[in-house]
Amino acid sequence: MSTATLTGLDSTLALLDQLGKRGDAIARQASTEAANDLRNNWMARQLSSHTGISRTIVQKHMAVKRANQKYLNARINFSGAGILVRDYSYTKRVVSTKDNRAQILVDWVGGQKVAAGFINPRGRSQVPLSTRNQKTTKTGKTYTYRRGQMVEAMGPSLASVYLALPEDAVQRQAQVRLAERVTTLLAAII
Repeated sequence: MSTATLTGLDSTLALLDQLGKRGDAIARQASTEAANDLRNNWMARQLSSHTGISRTIVQKHMAVKRANQKYLNARINFSGAGILVRDYSYTKRVVSTKDNRAQILVDWVGGQKVAAGFINPRGRSQVPLSTRNQKTTKTGKTYTYRRGQMVEAMGPSLASVYLALPEDAVQRQAQVRLAERVTTLLAAII
């Protein structure tokens, strides 16, 4: 039986504990900086490369919530709103020769995924569309009806793309970035 020990971790935690409130502030700052770095570099690149969505749109749909005294860890929140299919890298799949609606396949982690909507394979513009109608009342409540005008098709949300990523890869990247930030910040005060 073999065991692995992390010798630097115990000494780092002891040093942060010795520093008291200053150590807590360093840990919160390191957490926030690591979350920003993870979001802007690794996460945006991974989500963009798997789906074909531009990095600008990916970053628009995820936000870093800073660590503070109430929440000691920084968090990356992903939007649950759908992203337009035209922002994805997509293809069409004609299911039947008699039908004038083809399925929309968006690029996905490990392959492709069917998006809600259709493409008219006999049409001139080949635009991904969806049939739905929305009505907003004076009080601000929105009703969606299945019959109505054709609008642009929506693809899956960024939150669902994130959930499809391998969890161990995300954890590993977060740990590496957090360790780098803690080491850098502690080196600056020692």
